[in-house]
Amino acid sequence: MIAVISLALVVLIPLIIWIRKSYFVVPELTIEFKKDGGSSSPIGFSNKNVAVDGVIEMRDAIQLFRLRWDIDIIITNNSEHNAFYPTMSFKETQPPFVRIEKLNELTPIASREIIKIKAVFEELEEAKGAERNDMKNLPLSLKDIQILLSYKNSAKSRSYTLYNNSDKSNKFFRRKPPRF
Repeated sequence: MIAVISLALVVLIPLIIWIRKSYFVVPELTIEFKKDGGSSSPIGFSNKNVAVDGVIEMRDAIQLFRLRWDIDIIITNNSEHNAFYPTMSFKETQPPFVRIEKLNELTPIASREIIKIKAVFEELEEAKGAERNDMKNLPLSLKDIQILLSYKNSAKSRSYTLYNNSDKSNKFFRRKPPRF
């Protein structure tokens, strides 16, 4: 009887350790957006201007401005475990950025590591010079953006982080969220 119990313990203990390592010990990646500069450049006058005697007064002229935000998408591994084969996807089929760096799938994200992905977002605005966007905050167009991070642990078990920019939240999933 003792031999049977000993044999069961010899089999069960490594099995429990393997199940815990494979399914319960996963990295925890988070995402945040930070503005890293930008510019507002006039590119011409709007067709909405009304000329008085063939002249448009500059103080009241409506101009076209190209607004450009440089954004850092910061991915942080907040765990003691490496994240392997990370991928980033957007809810929209095409990311709203003019330019965005790629996340290298073949480079693991080490424990406590921070990765910055540079992105550029552009928008056109029609406004009077004094009323144009001050560019202190991220554009409202990016408010509803959602990003899904997919990654694996050392036992190749996949996990997900869903970032929602409207409330700046990161939610963690074991299965891919159905909306993606």
